[in-house]
Amino acid sequence: MKQRIVSILLTLAMCLSLLPATAFAAEGDKTIMLGTSGISGYDSTNGYDYIYYGNWSAPDNYTTSGPIKWRVLDDQTNTGETGLFLLSDGLLGTGYYGGVYFDNTSPYSNTWQGSDAQAWCNTFASSNFSTGEQGAVIATTKSDEAFTSSTKSVPFAASENILNEDKVFFLSAQEAENGAYGFANDNARIANYGGSACAWWLRSPYAGYTDGAGAVYGYGYVDFITVNDDWAARPAFNLDLTSVLFTSAAAGGKIPAASSGGNQGGEAGDAIFEIGDYDGSEWKLTLLDNSRNFAVTEEAASGKPGDTITLNYTGATTGTNEYISVIIADSSGAQYYGRVAQPAEASGTAEVTIPAGLAAGTYTLYVFSEQYNGGEQDDTKLTDYASAFETVALTVSSDTTAPTLTPGSATRNSDTTATVKFTSSEAGTYYYAVVESGDTAPTIDTTGEGTSCISGEQTISLTSLSGAGAKDIYIVAKDAAGNVSQPLKITIPAYIAPSYGISASPAALNFGSKTVDYTEAPAAQTVTLTNTGNQNVTVDLPTSTNYIITAGEGFTNDTATLASNGTAAFTVQPKTGLGAGDYSETLTISGSNGTNANVQLSFAVTETAPVTYTLTVELKGGSGSTTGGEYAEGAVIHIDAGSRSNYRFDRWTSSNGGSFASASSASTTFTMPAVDTTITANWRYIGGGTTPSNPTKTPSQQAVDKIEDAKDGDTVEIALPAGQTTLDKEVFETLAGRDVTLEVSVPGGAVWTVHGTDIPENAALVDIGMGVSMGTSTIPVDLINAVTGEVGTVQLTLQHDGPFGFTMTLTAPVGAENAGLWANLYHYDEDAGRMAYRSSAVVGADGNASLPFDHAGQYALVLDDKSHELPFTDLEDGAWYLDAVGYAYRHDLMGGYGGTSLFGPDDGLLREQAAQVVWNLMGEGDGSRPAAPHADVAQGQWYSPAVNWAVDAKVMDGYDADTFGVGDALTREQFAAVVAKAAGADVSAADAASLDVFSDAEDVSGWAVQTMAWAVEAGVIEGVEGEDGSRSLDATRALTRAEMAAMVMNAVDKGVLALPSKQNA
Repeated sequence: MKQRIVSILLTLAMCLSLLPATAFAAEGDKTIMLGTSGISGYDSTNGYDYIYYGNWSAPDNYTTSGPIKWRVLDDQTNTGETGLFLLSDGLLGTGYYGGVYFDNTSPYSNTWQGSDAQAWCNTFASSNFSTGEQGAVIATTKSDEAFTSSTKSVPFAASENILNEDKVFFLSAQEAENGAYGFANDNARIANYGGSACAWWLRSPYAGYTDGAGAVYGYGYVDFITVNDDWAARPAFNLDLTSVLFTSAAAGGKIPAASSGGNQGGEAGDAIFEIGDYDGSEWKLTLLDNSRNFAVTEEAASGKPGDTITLNYTGATTGTNEYISVIIADSSGAQYYGRVAQPAEASGTAEVTIPAGLAAGTYTLYVFSEQYNGGEQDDTKLTDYASAFETVALTVSSDTTAPTLTPGSATRNSDTTATVKFTSSEAGTYYYAVVESGDTAPTIDTTGEGTSCISGEQTISLTSLSGAGAKDIYIVAKDAAGNVSQPLKITIPAYIAPSYGISASPAALNFGSKTVDYTEAPAAQTVTLTNTGNQNVTVDLPTSTNYIITAGEGFTNDTATLASNGTAAFTVQPKTGLGAGDYSETLTISGSNGTNANVQLSFAVTETAPVTYTLTVELKGGSGSTTGGEYAEGAVIHIDAGSRSNYRFDRWTSSNGGSFASASSASTTFTMPAVDTTITANWRYIGGGTTPSNPTKTPSQQAVDKIEDAKDGDTVEIALPAGQTTLDKEVFETLAGRDVTLEVSVPGGAVWTVHGTDIPENAALVDIGMGVSMGTSTIPVDLINAVTGEVGTVQLTLQHDGPFGFTMTLTAPVGAENAGLWANLYHYDEDAGRMAYRSSAVVGADGNASLPFDHAGQYALVLDDKSHELPFTDLEDGAWYLDAVGYAYRHDLMGGYGGTSLFGPDDGLLREQAAQVVWNLMGEGDGSRPAAPHADVAQGQWYSPAVNWAVDAKVMDGYDADTFGVGDALTREQFAAVVAKAAGADVSAADAASLDVFSDAEDVSGWAVQTMAWAVEAGVIEGVEGEDGSRSLDATRALTRAEMAAMVMNAVDKGVLALPSKQNA
């Protein structure tokens, strides 16, 4: 009771009206400061800094609701750790005196822990601090030492851990008299409760008795009061600095957008303003809200004042008072602040305009999601909250000069890849877009990452182009200041697949002939090689045994590298001292990537000077250089009509026989007859117009009209459309006997040519189907395989059925890739089941081959590197063996006698010759067999490898261990045995009775009966037909060379043996 009375008596001393303390801001402060750099503890010169923190809900009219103002006593906690030590500036409570008891429950105690005072502090914090503010308060543990008040000499007891994880608490007596906190005297401790000074509790226990606790009286001195008195509270707490992102002036620090002087008119706009100086001392906090997961994609940005930077963000908080905000800071601190966007979605973009007054330099752009609670005038003094800073390195430049781009090269590597080079005058970032060449220039977005760019040459490797056509690439570069260059356009060429090829011109060289012991060779002739592809090729200088090859222009060390359309030359000259013989050969020039070209060389050495005949050449205005001369019969002369303005070459004609390799080719060869001859180049005029065809007439009627209008020497052209490929016989009746050439083009590219004088007067003319089907497959495969050459075969079927009644020339397209090859024409004889050779022609440079036809049917053009026309002069026309000899010759099984044009069809076949033929047929040409043991088999002879193989393979035996029989004729039954052994046949199973149909069956040697029976049954031997129609075996007679060819052809046709290309099948 005594204590209570004393307390009442002191009321007037504890509740006095006072003036507020005065404070001044520290020099250099700004209205926004990063962290708490602008806030310090009590300063005797500048006084206090103040922070508004929490929001007081006044329980009655003795206090006023609103943000709570706190003095910053120290820039470290009351335990000496990092933090701010804050004390409320005014007194808080309820009722007339404050309504706060230290302990109002008997028995009364002055112990802080568990007291009503401590409970009031806890309730105060939870009720007046937001969750974010509570999180920023440090839980404090502290022990107080014994202390005696300097003003009243009141003793206070020591207290171990008097604060134990307390967040809000009352000051101790010692803290209340701490001059470092600004409590230098009693006046400094006086605080208002409502409008008057009043007493406020301390936490220190009075040492005199247990129901007394420390307090500051209304006059400001420190004493004690009984714990069950009610007085005002003056709470304190320690603030965690890591929870503070930045501070701002309590009012107007984050001025509204409309007042910022920026370039916008709304608070949600780009409200960036320069942070001004601050001479005040009252602050509000922007606290870190760790629940926000705001992020910005960009790590760096650049530009110049006035440029706009676009930021991509995620995790933004949306709603009332929620913004995307930025701070631009340099090394001295924050310089600009602004709330740049009010997001409607958690993810999006925000645009930041670099302030016009921002000097060039390097800055940090802090970007964050902010809850701004300052109100329209930023005067609520309420705490703001924000996410952790997202930092963007910002480079600001005063540079206004954009980079200059200079085009370099563009190389197309494939249909999807290309390499583009250009030069930039500045470092920075480049961007590009690719469009089809000629399309509208695209708009290039420069807000993305782009590709780093140096000052100098740049290389762009494109890997995903679409289509092989040409493209346009548009490139822009942006420097560090954000200046963007003008678009640079570079055209990327279309992709052209690599091709390889070479050609040789002329394709044939004729050196004529010389007599034996000649001392002066024919003059050297020049061959020009041309690269016909689009890639470089390297060619090697060819070699020859009988000709001197000399490198010319373009060759170095016997090789030449040719660019596309590039050329190189070499000369060819026959060697001197060659013996009598024909030295024709194919000279092959080989190049890289499988390229090659052939030149036909012709030269002969004769025993005596041949009889020569005069060849006169009439070029009829052509530019060719062929002039004629003296030539022996059979000489092959290269002729070239050249070209003639306004004319197209039509054909060569001869006045007196001879033959042209291709009469329709301006450049070809002519074989000299045994008579003086004039050859004439015929031309077709193409310089003027032609009478338009009448679309109401049929193609046949149009042809008749043109033929009737034609003059002697003219060529009439007619093109037959699909479905109308038949010409009426009236066309050919009109043409017959005229000096007019009819040229008929049919679908598919083939062209028929017939001259009026080639149609006999008494010809039985009919309507003719002119259609030609190329690439058919109607001929049996085994027959095609039997005649296929080194390159391939093209089948063709003629529309017409039966004979034409005259001969026409068909020019058929077989492909320019086959130029220089021979096209060998075979007719399919369905009744005989055979392919019959007809004629041959060289494929021209245009890929066409011209061949004579007098009958429709099914044909095959066999492409080969040689003509299939038999070169032998001792074969009788219509002889039974022609097909067989042709078969053996064309498959390189048999040739003629070396150095002559003779085959010797009726000559007996020698044993070594038989070995050679079978060796050729079996494809055993490696010559690796051991030498035959027979004494009469000399090694190093032409026949040695073949005989060695035949003996080692047990295909042929000698007469005995020492004698093979070189030079001896081989009988028909002996050769039957050779074929059987080569085929691995079991002749024992043959029926000897199969020989009974032959008139001389009893003449077969006993050892050969089974073998001959097998040969007859297998179809290898068909017998010899006598004049009376009977057939004989002639088993013991010497086998002729012609019969040898027939037996080999039969063996292959019947499947007994196979050609070399089929041996490994």
